[in-house]
Amino acid sequence: MMFRLVLAAAALVGALPAAAQAAGGAWKAERERITVRAAGIGLPTRAAGVALTKTGESSNGGKALDNYAQYESGDGKVFATAFVYRPTYADAALAAYATRQAIAERFGALAPTAEGSVPFAGRAGGAIRQVYTGSLRGEATTTAAAFARVGGWLVKLRATGPATRAGEVTAALDALIAGATVGRDTPVYPAQPLRFGTPCPAAERRAPRIIRDGDSGAALLLAGLSGGSVTTPDTKTRIDDFPGFPANGAAEACVRGTMTFGARRIELIQPARQGDPAIVLALMDDACTTVAVERSLVFAGYTVKRYTIGLVEVGARIDRQPTAAQLARWLTTAGAPELAITSSTSVAADGNTQVTIDPGALK
Repeated sequence: MMFRLVLAAAALVGALPAAAQAAGGAWKAERERITVRAAGIGLPTRAAGVALTKTGESSNGGKALDNYAQYESGDGKVFATAFVYRPTYADAALAAYATRQAIAERFGALAPTAEGSVPFAGRAGGAIRQVYTGSLRGEATTTAAAFARVGGWLVKLRATGPATRAGEVTAALDALIAGATVGRDTPVYPAQPLRFGTPCPAAERRAPRIIRDGDSGAALLLAGLSGGSVTTPDTKTRIDDFPGFPANGAAEACVRGTMTFGARRIELIQPARQGDPAIVLALMDDACTTVAVERSLVFAGYTVKRYTIGLVEVGARIDRQPTAAQLARWLTTAGAPELAITSSTSVAADGNTQVTIDPGALK
């Protein structure tokens, strides 16, 4: 089995069904609120000028890992969508940055007119809020978005409408932010936009070599259950150690290089000022598909991984971090041995995990 290269960015604007669909499946409806049962994350059914029209699952049908709620204004001109999903690399700053990149792909080179941290579910600085104005299909459009990490879940809120109704767009987003609720004991991680500092130190250009001395089952198990987004809300994460990057924006990043796939450009990022970084990341889309190369916890070297919603795939162990060009070559080469899956870990909505190890990786 091999990693799959995912290049398609999620659509940022789309028409919603006119008829409302009752909450069900992963969602529970109570009075004027809907809640994702497994996450304990609730949202209002009305947010300023938009009202709930539909709930469902975007992918992984029936697993309650990738849930959405759609809202629409009475005249169908202003839309909002809430996503509550469980990526295995959950980081609010990365989600906000990946969405910023996806918006730029649709609108052209575009920076947010406003970006910063706001309260979320009663927790100060618990969400990143962005506002963009640009032209989409010839029409001036305003898009606003917010991102929060709640326990092992990410919440992405988005509102879109004509630029002439920018006030309604931001009001809808802000009402969703203000109306969000979480479980009493569920942590909401402080979040801030990803910060980029000085240029990355020069990367080693020699091609990484695969380490073939055989991993133990325990090492492969640990590789799938640990990751660079692991952090706790009450402990300062040492970015020089593994894991904890970028800790929902607490850690400064730098761009190690850029991978080009046709018209798409994907940046390879790492902790700033590290000549031998513990982790490098490629954000493949705005749904938290992340290719990571992380310093191994047990043996020497680094482990190649692919994180998606509810799944971690562990690839080869290599002796050094790759450059952007080297990683891009693996991702576009059929049968690249660096991406051969040695183990995979699936994560259920309730947090339970299941690990599958390739016996061939233990030889």
